[in-house]
Amino acid sequence: MRYNVTRTIYKAFFLVVLAVSVGNYAIAQPGGPDESGPDTPCPLDAPLDDCDPDNQVPIDGGAGILVAAGVAYGIKKVYDKRKQNKASEAA
Repeated sequence: MRYNVTRTIYKAFFLVVLAVSVGNYAIAQPGGPDESGPDTPCPLDAPLDDCDPDNQVPIDGGAGILVAAGVAYGIKKVYDKRKQNKASEAA
C-alpha cells in the first residue's frame, strides 16, 4: 500500500483552516477592561466577595506552545511514515 502524501496535505490544510476559522468565533476574552471595576486580579488571600467577577485571565504563550508541539509531532509522524514507506519500497 502506498502512502498518499497529497491526501495528508489536504487533511492538514483542512485542519488548519478549521482551527483558524473556529478561532475567530471562540474568543476567550471580551474587549478591554471597563471603567467600573478594577483591572487587577484578586489576591490569593482575598475573600471571593471582594473580587471582581468580570476580571479577565490572559491566555498567552501556553496555547502557542501546545500548538507548536502538536505541529512538530505531526511533522515527525509524517517523516517517520515516509521513511518507513521508502524502506519498504526498497526491500
